[in-house]
Amino acid sequence: MAKKFLTLFMVGVMAVISLLSLIGCGDSDEVGYNAEIIDIELKDEVIESNRRGGTFYYVNEYDQETGEYKITSRYTGKTDVGEQYYIIRSNEEMDNMCVSSPEINFDTEMIIIFFYVEYYPNRERKLVTVKADETELLIEHSRRYGSMGRGDAGLPTTGYMIMKMDKIDIETITIKEVAKYDWGF
Repeated sequence: MAKKFLTLFMVGVMAVISLLSLIGCGDSDEVGYNAEIIDIELKDEVIESNRRGGTFYYVNEYDQETGEYKITSRYTGKTDVGEQYYIIRSNEEMDNMCVSSPEINFDTEMIIIFFYVEYYPNRERKLVTVKADETELLIEHSRRYGSMGRGDAGLPTTGYMIMKMDKIDIETITIKEVAKYDWGF
């Protein structure tokens, strides 16, 4: 009887260990296609031409009368509030959009630049999933949420995210913000 109980107990322990190891495999930081968010400075005219509708932006203006600069906010007045993305597949395209760019091997890599309406500009973003089928690339990202009661929302502005990934033959992208991700805090 004790031998039977010990056997059942060991089988149960092995089942729990197996289940926990499978769950742990799902917590990989790899998001697919070696995708990562990178920091590249875009040209002013690129940012200007891609301002999303319904957003504000800031201008540093010189006041002739006082001889001082002042920062004022302006409203775009545009109606295109949707998202805009670009798939960059060559050094030429990259040079047209960026002030300077890191070494990118466009034979094997590509860049995606995504413009959107931003309400929380100080919150860090993280890629969650990057996957593709025959017709579309799906990019899911998350932002770090602030503490409860901490007001960090601002006027709507145009934000952008730049992502480097393995080169694939795709023309359509769906970019979604997912509400929850384990940021480890």
